[in-house]
Amino acid sequence: MKYPRGWFQVAWSDELAVGDVQPMRYFGQDLVLFRTESGQAVVLDAHCAHLGAHLGYGGTVEHECIVCPFHEWKWDSKGTNVATPHSERQTQRKRVRPWHTAETAGFVCVWYDPSRGVPEWDPPTIAEADDPFFLRPWPLATHIWRDRQLIPQFVTENMVDVSHLKSVHLAARPAVLTSFGEDATRFRAAMNLTVGEGKPPTRITPEGPVTTSLEAVADGMGFTIFKFIDLSPTLYVNSVTPVDEHTSDMRVSMFLPRDRGLDGDKLSDWGRASLAELVKQNERDFVIFSHLKYEPHPPFTPEEQRSYARLRRWSRQFYVDADVRAGVGGA
Repeated sequence: MKYPRGWFQVAWSDELAVGDVQPMRYFGQDLVLFRTESGQAVVLDAHCAHLGAHLGYGGTVEHECIVCPFHEWKWDSKGTNVATPHSERQTQRKRVRPWHTAETAGFVCVWYDPSRGVPEWDPPTIAEADDPFFLRPWPLATHIWRDRQLIPQFVTENMVDVSHLKSVHLAARPAVLTSFGEDATRFRAAMNLTVGEGKPPTRITPEGPVTTSLEAVADGMGFTIFKFIDLSPTLYVNSVTPVDEHTSDMRVSMFLPRDRGLDGDKLSDWGRASLAELVKQNERDFVIFSHLKYEPHPPFTPEEQRSYARLRRWSRQFYVDADVRAGVGGA
């Protein structure tokens, strides 16, 4: 399965300070991420167009440019050569490919399009990110899994898979899907479920089981944003970014309400327990995902047909025509 088009997270904003340089590999390509002295996050192809040195290993930031560690050629945020220190002439013909990069809600995002087109929609906006009532996720309320055997489609389809909550996540019973549907590049779903049923009280459910509605939205194929209504104001964000055609990095971020009993930016006991539970439940999904052979034309049960087929029809817009003809994202 090829990579879907759209916005994908490559870092948390707060982990990239001014002057930082980070090598990365996403979409089967070597990349470099850096923050200029003015504060701009920039992603370029990793290799210097002079003699191919990797800018992410030993490269440094100078003003608005990254400096190659091999011969000190300087490349600006547009991938243009602006200085060749050991020659009187610059080379405007050779460029390092720049990637469309945006920061939103504390996430550094890149736009991926196999045809290298410009972004066709904005990355997700999250109101909680600008609300002082909520903690910023990084570094206290985040987690990352590197190079996991999964693709974005797996995680997105979990939005409408109510049956797996019992078999994979050990819920007392399957959830009930109450609504689903698309809105351009977003897909929304809601389900009713009971948290903590058949289990002793925990820090998350200190007074016993809680019946709640899980409301989720897929923002493209790179982000899934969800909240447990009636359980907590906490907002959860899953992001999945392909490393290659079979593996991805997955990040989770929690926008938690501040605990008034704690000074400063500190994670409450409830927050720590909630993050630990989120990590545990994702690990259970990974057991399935790491051995999953994607079935483009499954024999859906009558109960699955409408929601699964609708989500897969929606997902087709993010793949190139050849992938759609091959069944990727098809019903």
